[in-house]
Amino acid sequence: MSELEISKEISNRFLVLGISGIITIGFFIRFLYFPYDVPISLDASYYFSYAYEIAKEGRFPENFILANNGWPTFLSLFFKTLGTNEFQTFVDLQRTLSIVISVATIIPMYFLCRNFFSKIISVIGGALLILEPRIISNSILGITEPLFNFLIITSLVLFFTKTKLFYVSFIILALAVIIRYEALVIIIPFSIMFFIRSKKDDKKIFRYILCLGIFILVLCPMAMIRIDTMGSDGIVSHVYGGINAVSKYAIQGTPLDSPDVDDFPGEQNTFRLHNFLSVGFSSMFFSLGLIQIPIFILFFPLGILLVIKKDKLKNMNYKHVTLILFVIFASLTMLYAHGRGIMEIRYYLILYPIIVLICCIVIQRINQRIRNKTMLGLILGFIIIATFVYLEYKKIDYEFEREAFEITSIATNISDKINAGSLHGSYITTASMIEKWPEIKRPPEAKMAKFSPYTACKFDLEIGEVCKFGSDSLEEFISKGKENGLDHIVVDSRDHGPKYIQDIFLNEKKYSYLDKVFDSKEEGYSYHVKIFWINFEKFEGVD
Repeated sequence: MSELEISKEISNRFLVLGISGIITIGFFIRFLYFPYDVPISLDASYYFSYAYEIAKEGRFPENFILANNGWPTFLSLFFKTLGTNEFQTFVDLQRTLSIVISVATIIPMYFLCRNFFSKIISVIGGALLILEPRIISNSILGITEPLFNFLIITSLVLFFTKTKLFYVSFIILALAVIIRYEALVIIIPFSIMFFIRSKKDDKKIFRYILCLGIFILVLCPMAMIRIDTMGSDGIVSHVYGGINAVSKYAIQGTPLDSPDVDDFPGEQNTFRLHNFLSVGFSSMFFSLGLIQIPIFILFFPLGILLVIKKDKLKNMNYKHVTLILFVIFASLTMLYAHGRGIMEIRYYLILYPIIVLICCIVIQRINQRIRNKTMLGLILGFIIIATFVYLEYKKIDYEFEREAFEITSIATNISDKINAGSLHGSYITTASMIEKWPEIKRPPEAKMAKFSPYTACKFDLEIGEVCKFGSDSLEEFISKGKENGLDHIVVDSRDHGPKYIQDIFLNEKKYSYLDKVFDSKEEGYSYHVKIFWINFEKFEGVD
């Protein structure tokens, strides 16, 4: 073996060792912050319920409206192995799979970086992605983004290859669309760049039809299943629905179907696309700035300056243009969501690979100026320390979460319907869903266990979340609630819910028609919650 071969062998071993070390750190951090014995909530409960039904019944659930059912379908394959275990065992499996996929994303991310950087910089790029704290936090929720990002990055890697694996990129992209339907727009930059990179190929039309045919063939089975079980394909139907909503409510100015919902800014019955775009773009700039903290802020701004230098622009190839188009079309989802007042940082996770690539430009420049591998070690050390600091700052009190769920379960067990928004953790749906485990209710049915005092909530950049109340007083809320089956009121010491409900906690004796049936302090909980039964005879007598 020559010296050159020995050198390459040593280099490859160090490379494998470095990636293995980062993977180990990635797993360690995720399981360090793993929410043991804490149930799922919100979107994760929908994915759980769908996957559980498939595993139990052996078929796709009918009339279960869940457009992005790719992740729970994949999850159901693993749920089948658990039999009739405890609920939390299924939850832990859901989160663990999400973690494994999230950490495994370092592999396609490394190969994506290798299209532009050296091996060592590519390893740092992989570390930037899987050690980013928001990526870590998202990976322990058990939702769609880890698998979605894995597929998106893999599709980009395969799209850049010069082998027949290029065709596989359209298969992987189609799978990503099944996971999250908004990935459908990525077929546009893929199509544009296909013709640009194949301009000298006489068979490019045939090859493109082949690629598009592969893409559609992968989508068709799931689209047909969704049409059969849900009534729509959940892909084209949802993308078209978003386009139609912008056209109808922002461009044409048509009043919203519900007067209580204020999704699209501006005056109704007028052209208000400028309002929609203004709110959307301002929120995007705010969010893009926010996600730079704590790691990317050190590299990303300088990376942008290096990208727009004349010499860099002149040397761009089809890979760079593909990534630019990818960012533009991927950002449409964020623009649409923000324009409707929805502030979800997880929408930006699809852009993280591109942000990492831009950061790697700066890291590469540092490595070229300071030819000392210690510097790269310091950068990796900074990434790990910054991640720990951020996660510690944002650390969730899991013991409190467990208490919140236990108390919520008690509330749902002793009542037919309680008020929403006055308990911590959004666990009412989950608690009601598994009330008769191993039989479960679907989330929409489980939501019937609560009656909300809110009509709509949206995010304002200056003051945060703003909610509209459906009632102006407790008496009005109870009257409306009676018609909807409300029989108990819950209230806590942490100022959840409207003030007229919160006042019950402080002045319970003032409300003669409310009989206290549970006080968590008396049961030894640190989270103080009171549950009251509504005596409608006394309530109507007060009137």
